[in-house]
Amino acid sequence: MTDPCRVLSGQENVLLCYQRFLGDLGYKLSIHPFAGKFTERFGYSPSFASALAYDSASCLFVSLQKNPARSELKETLLNFGSFEGLQSEFIFNQYGDVERKLFLTTI
Repeated sequence: MTDPCRVLSGQENVLLCYQRFLGDLGYKLSIHPFAGKFTERFGYSPSFASALAYDSASCLFVSLQKNPARSELKETLLNFGSFEGLQSEFIFNQYGDVERKLFLTTI
């Protein structure tokens, strides 16, 4: 994957704004056992997509442990409260959308 900063370096009048899911150096992610296990298995560091997939699976498993009735999974997720993700805490709002802290990067 090419870093957008490298692709655009040297060009004039370029403004690049995008949302990131990793904070400063992804510190919380870098110290979590998931990062080491992921790197050992796949040979590269986890990306934001890897972290989001881990968070998704984790909240699914925790919710099913709390209430194994799959027909009630949506309600269980919505009423669970906050989940501790790899990079930040997150919740499902009343519409089922995830709300979490995002990091805005402006170059």
